[in-house]
Amino acid sequence: MTPPNAIARRRFLAVTATLAGTAPVLAACGSKHAAHNSATQNAKTKLPTYVPYNAIKPDFPANAAGAMPAYFSFPRSPKRAVTSPPAAGLDKVTLLTNTYTPPPPGMGSNQFWQQINKRIGATFALSLTPADSYGAKMATVTASGDVPDLVSLGGINIPHQPQVLATLFADLSEYLAGDAVKDYPFLANMATRPWTYTVANGGIYAVPQPRAVSGKATFYRTDLVTAAGANPNPASYDEFLALLRAVNNPKKNVWAISAYGPFVLSIVQEMLGVPNTWSVKNGEFVSAYSDERTKEALSKVASMFREGLIHPDTFSPTSNARQLFLQGRTVMLNDGYAAWDLLANQLSDNVGALVEPKSDGGGDAPKYAGAAVQAITAVKKGLGASKTKKILEVLNWLAAPIGTEEYLVRKFGVEGHDFTWKSGVPTLTTTGANETQMALQYITDAPTVIGPGPKSRVTAQHDWHVRVTKNLVYNPAEGLFSDSNSSAGPTISKNITDVQAAIMQGHKPVSSWDDAVKQWRSGGGDAIAREYAKAYHK
Repeated sequence: MTPPNAIARRRFLAVTATLAGTAPVLAACGSKHAAHNSATQNAKTKLPTYVPYNAIKPDFPANAAGAMPAYFSFPRSPKRAVTSPPAAGLDKVTLLTNTYTPPPPGMGSNQFWQQINKRIGATFALSLTPADSYGAKMATVTASGDVPDLVSLGGINIPHQPQVLATLFADLSEYLAGDAVKDYPFLANMATRPWTYTVANGGIYAVPQPRAVSGKATFYRTDLVTAAGANPNPASYDEFLALLRAVNNPKKNVWAISAYGPFVLSIVQEMLGVPNTWSVKNGEFVSAYSDERTKEALSKVASMFREGLIHPDTFSPTSNARQLFLQGRTVMLNDGYAAWDLLANQLSDNVGALVEPKSDGGGDAPKYAGAAVQAITAVKKGLGASKTKKILEVLNWLAAPIGTEEYLVRKFGVEGHDFTWKSGVPTLTTTGANETQMALQYITDAPTVIGPGPKSRVTAQHDWHVRVTKNLVYNPAEGLFSDSNSSAGPTISKNITDVQAAIMQGHKPVSSWDDAVKQWRSGGGDAIAREYAKAYHK
């Protein structure tokens, strides 16, 4: 099955290079920690108590299914929630993380960075590394055994992750487990699900950067759909296909749909009811690759591609699906839900998101839940209780929610320099857009929200999130660790997704899928399934 989170996958492929680099460190600690990372031990771990922190009342509240709160505007003068600098007394706080954007100006010429230092009460010494080379950087740092105060480990498995955590990073359970987290109210404001990613060796070894459960969205250009007289609310696969055909016009250099890689497949898999990556049957993990409906989805997408409904660059590694969408070269785009604002801001709000129907009709298709985290951040082992608490206070400050002054400063910087107010919403200046690229959101963050933004857009976003979260399908392997997935996973995943792409483009017959699945299973897939089953403690 196509991975549901493209950014997480890119991060995963980058950090697998740490395997060789961490070997010397791991050899020093032996294998005793691996034995402690059992389902039994981890099931006993007391997760942080969830204590919602509501700084301001949303225009649309969150709900129990996972729909985010939504806001039309931002308080012009939010209150400061942290009265004293959290890192006061420390000279600096060091951190290693990755970035997907160009690096910001240096601290000396960056007013945003200087403001962050002032607010936390110490120099925030960030080491920012491009995502593509983050694995090599981590390998060097972890092999030395001398890690920074804070290290972003990503939202999924890295090689020997439990051993790496036990060897180099602090067990934070005494500070965060159960009601202890109430000393850090903004960390307590994170729901339970993201914290499951931080559990290893029977303890809590990191702080999460939470994400919404809504996962990916199929966006459409409302202006182009309207011009074609098409229906953006299909009630079956056939009606979805009719929508694609209605807006498709390759002769005018316009195609119905594009995506990053073969994510069009995920749309059809959802319609057919294919499990989200894995399912659990009688205690055993079964890959969605083995589901017969995946083969049916491949056949349907191959037909779509053969008919010319999918942009021909969709499967190219250099394809820029968002750019094609923005240029009107494609009418629909499958992308992360968070792209909605980015796209709408550039298209005068001519952006909507459809809800995939069940293939044969009968209502909305079950929606794949997205990953609960974008990243997790670990704290260096051996700092001592006093410094560890201060580091956690810094993480708590970084997680301050919307409606606090801390959130405004962290997201937008210095008023008049980094941002100005437009229609009740802080808006970055050109300078601010450069200065704020410090990847703070990959360290930790407040729970995600919709808006603030134009009322019509926020309402449409809220309605979509409420609708798709009514029937979410979770990946049961979420938050679990598999050594085989760390070592063999990238290779066998690439091999089988290459076959997926070849089938969908007509380069291989659908019948070749059975052999591809057999090779994936024998190459490590069955071992991954066994390890997930062993780690599963639901």
